[in-house]
Amino acid sequence: MYRNTVLLVLTALAIFGLTTTSLVAQEEDPAAPAYDVIEIPPFGAFEQTQGTAISDASIAAFVALGDIQGLPTANAAICKYSVAKGCADTDLGFIGDGGSGISATVSAISRDGKFVVGTRQTERPLGPNQAFWQSTQGKLTRVDLPGLAVGQPTNALGITVDARGITGFGFDKDNVMFALVWESATRKISAELSPLQKGAPALAYSGTSRLFVVGISAKNGERGVKWIAASGQPVELPTDTESIAVAANLFFDILGTNRANGTTKCALWPLKGNRVDFGTVKFPEPRALNDSSIAVGKGMTAKGQRAMMWDLSDLKNIQEVDLNNQIDPKLGWVLTVATGINSRGEIVGSGLLNKKVRGFILVPKKK
Repeated sequence: MYRNTVLLVLTALAIFGLTTTSLVAQEEDPAAPAYDVIEIPPFGAFEQTQGTAISDASIAAFVALGDIQGLPTANAAICKYSVAKGCADTDLGFIGDGGSGISATVSAISRDGKFVVGTRQTERPLGPNQAFWQSTQGKLTRVDLPGLAVGQPTNALGITVDARGITGFGFDKDNVMFALVWESATRKISAELSPLQKGAPALAYSGTSRLFVVGISAKNGERGVKWIAASGQPVELPTDTESIAVAANLFFDILGTNRANGTTKCALWPLKGNRVDFGTVKFPEPRALNDSSIAVGKGMTAKGQRAMMWDLSDLKNIQEVDLNNQIDPKLGWVLTVATGINSRGEIVGSGLLNKKVRGFILVPKKK
């Protein structure tokens, strides 16, 4: 199912349902917005942008989308940003040059902003996916990450907190999907992570280090798992029926979803203690978790799909926030999904700006 889609890293999470208890919905006064909004503008022949990841170095990763020369094209890119100057110095354009070139998406950026990872097509129009690593410093250098077998697809989905590992998946010669970890320094495979059942698919979304990686595997349905050693076996996270693990922070807390009685809820598996289910939105998709226990993602409300934030710093009083209530409504934005959050609480994602698809960066206002 993951084999030949350029936009995999933007749509890999398929999470459904309704959330539950121990939660307070927060709706701030729109007259006192909590965030400045920076637009990620289109460039060249591209018409749309979608924010994907954010570093602590004021660099955001995004994807530019357009229909160029009769083909839908995705372009991996980054920009340096500030409230004063907006999103400027766009780069990485050569990964997909917007014509006969190769489409690419970027899924993660290291905390220091020194490199990004993602997936590109090796052929047009629908060649196999190839994971890549690319420097963002000085002269840009791209390295295609190796797979398990020649010609088989690979996808890079995340970078570990310590920036030493790249997480994702690849197919072996028998077309079985394995969770993979590449070493950032050498860009070689450092671990092929075992699935819950032999022959079942597995993928690694994220991790704290190469020795603590989270993702999913199959066992009569999807199961969130953690691998606590690069060569170890998966440990299934406690769940009711099905689960997905999408992110881990510096303190080894795991963010994902848990499905029970036909309903999917956001879930946190803390390092110490039991799983906590939370949220009130339907069809929740948590995407990222920072070290201050702030999670971001999306969910369906009475107003439609909205970018959401959850403050998990106090698990007995979880705060749920529609990010649209945190910005100036006169700006013309509808924030639909938040995909990343850094240690400063800056958030990247996508939405509609005057009905046009645009990536955004939210920067907390100074008090």
